[in-house]
Amino acid sequence: MIQSRFEQNRKALEEKNPTLLSLVSQSKLSLPPFPTPSGHPTCRIRGENGELVLLHSDQDPVAEAEEAIHTKGEDAILLLGMGLGYTGLELVRRLSPWTWITVIEPDPGILRAAMEYVDLTPLFSRDRVAFFVGQEGALLQEHLRIWFNKSEVDNITQLTHLPLEKARPSVYRRAYKDVLEAINYRNTEIATLLKHGKPINRNSVLNIPATIRSQGVKVFENQFKGVPAVVVAAGPSLESQMEALKQVRDRAIIICVGKSLRFLLENGIDPHFTAHLDLGEESKVYFEGVQIPDSCTLVWDPEANSSAISGFPGDRITFQCGMDWENRGKAFWGEKGYLQRGLSVAHTAFHFTRALGADPIALVGVDLGFPGERTHAEGVTMTWGGGFESIEKSMREVPSVTGGTVKSIPSFQAMVTLFETEISKTDAQVINTSKVGALIRGAKNQELESILGDPIDIRGKIKGKLDQPRPFQREAFQEFSDKLCSSMERISEVSESGLRALKRVRRLNLSNRDDVQELDRLGKKVNSYKNELEREKDFQLILQRYFSHLAVQVRTLARKKANCSPEDLVQRTKLDCERLGLYFEEFKKGCRFLQETFLPVKEKLLG
Repeated sequence: MIQSRFEQNRKALEEKNPTLLSLVSQSKLSLPPFPTPSGHPTCRIRGENGELVLLHSDQDPVAEAEEAIHTKGEDAILLLGMGLGYTGLELVRRLSPWTWITVIEPDPGILRAAMEYVDLTPLFSRDRVAFFVGQEGALLQEHLRIWFNKSEVDNITQLTHLPLEKARPSVYRRAYKDVLEAINYRNTEIATLLKHGKPINRNSVLNIPATIRSQGVKVFENQFKGVPAVVVAAGPSLESQMEALKQVRDRAIIICVGKSLRFLLENGIDPHFTAHLDLGEESKVYFEGVQIPDSCTLVWDPEANSSAISGFPGDRITFQCGMDWENRGKAFWGEKGYLQRGLSVAHTAFHFTRALGADPIALVGVDLGFPGERTHAEGVTMTWGGGFESIEKSMREVPSVTGGTVKSIPSFQAMVTLFETEISKTDAQVINTSKVGALIRGAKNQELESILGDPIDIRGKIKGKLDQPRPFQREAFQEFSDKLCSSMERISEVSESGLRALKRVRRLNLSNRDDVQELDRLGKKVNSYKNELEREKDFQLILQRYFSHLAVQVRTLARKKANCSPEDLVQRTKLDCERLGLYFEEFKKGCRFLQETFLPVKEKLLG
């Protein structure tokens, strides 16, 4: 007779995650066990086609799990499909405590069965374990993205419990795609941060004057309820929509991305807004030499390229994204209002129309795929793309709006995923006018003309909101400036002291007993400097974004030390010196950068 393990598992899970226990306890899935020669039970599950499928080996499920796992020092293993938990338990046994084990199980009943027949307490009691149970689609992707950010995982491997995928392909193959898209989203975020960490911080500082002078998105919230809106991107299908866009005029709000602005204006289409998110200096070209009418307002991201923002000739609207600079800036530039930016400027434009209360919202040129031989519509302003030479190796087939497939790239698929997530949370009807692009679930495929209403005075209403006051609290900015400069001086001094102490550590001969004692003394000193930096919380987050490109390297060195033998003092010391050297050096450089960038801004605003 197979002994029930539920009670001991229940106690362990109640301590770890009582909410999950409540969900699992409500499941009514019945999976009768049967013994194996090894003494470890397995189960059969009836598949969607009526066939019975073994969840694990009918000889030795534990040995099967041992042979199936191959790891390479990942930050996290995502286990899709719990089975009876043998794979999860083998991961607990094999992985370092530093590595996350993340269980994704669409069916709570599977976890309920595992708790009945297998002792899962080693898995439930592990510090670095996370569970996503009973979630699917946009909800699963969003929760995974949040968890990726909180756990700071970079190197991720996904393992799928193949018997469950075989038995229930409609559930587990879909979940596999959801997890893959969440990983793609995470990789896109990391790539952006690694490449643009320093420009992001520079733009944030240099954009302070423009932020003060810009109107906030807050005054526009829900001011255009029920008014149709059109988000115009720069995909290949834009060309086929030009005649329809000429009919819009003031029958709908038009917001375009920077790439499309010149093209629209040259074709007699005056957008009400243009959105800007790009970080690089090359994005200035969107506005240079373009006769932009006064009635076109820039909606811009606080981290967008400062030269492009300052070079825009018309009025401007900005917003907050929850970054540390913005939270501090509210004291002197007021409440600008929150807007989610997303992964692309088309996302920002979509979120802005949603904030306006617009309904319906039409997507034009949001193809996120390559139906022909070009990456963008002919005639738009491009800073990348044209042909496929630079992206051909990463292209793959994805579902298209036509029901077939279309070529795309992983970053575009991450954008599709985000659109699908946000559309599922949007009250307004969303339509996709593309007839050639990637499928965006939740958006109806309709003609642009179908959403147009009667003409209204959209520009007049926009002007009325732009004319509202934009306060600047000069004394609050003075106080902020003094505090920032003082903090940068302290951080720079402490970082320099930490580097000097590490230099002395590197000179030690750890085969010498006296030097080992000196290491203990210097180690305490180095840690005191590190702790002192961590107490400088006022501007620490701002500086960390400056050297975000080194975050992965620092975490990798910390993991290497965690996996290093406690007796290997030389190697552990070497790794500590390398990691803390990066830490102190980048704080020092960050202070210098921030001082050099901020002082001209301070002079500009205070004189």
